[in-house]
Amino acid sequence: MAGGPAGGILRLLDLVEEHRPSLRFDFRDRFGLSLDDIGTTYTYGEAFDLVDGLRATLGTHTHAAAARWKYPMTRAEISLQTIEISFANVHRDVKVHPQPFTADWPWPGEDDVTPEEREALTEQLIRRSALAALP
Repeated sequence: MAGGPAGGILRLLDLVEEHRPSLRFDFRDRFGLSLDDIGTTYTYGEAFDLVDGLRATLGTHTHAAAARWKYPMTRAEISLQTIEISFANVHRDVKVHPQPFTADWPWPGEDDVTPEEREALTEQLIRRSALAALP
């Protein structure tokens, strides 16, 4: 793919195969496009860029699927839920509710991944981090 990322079409195919339902929903919802029109209505390069954008955007089904979240949440929804829980815990009657309120966050918890998965995810995070290139 001229001008696109190396191995772009194959990488795009891998991403589509891995996250097809989420991508299908997000392409229709966000862009008004059908995932089936890749290569005809819009280029493979544009599709790759759109998929990349969806993976990086909180609140999309694609981001949630790629991050292994149970459901998508926007930054605003995360903030609101954090504020709600904080408010409820500050004002709770500790005699009635001795344990602090917690949220059912969509992302995997500490025990939701194996040590091998955690190591792979940590390596992936380091590779993607802008700080990884620093000495």
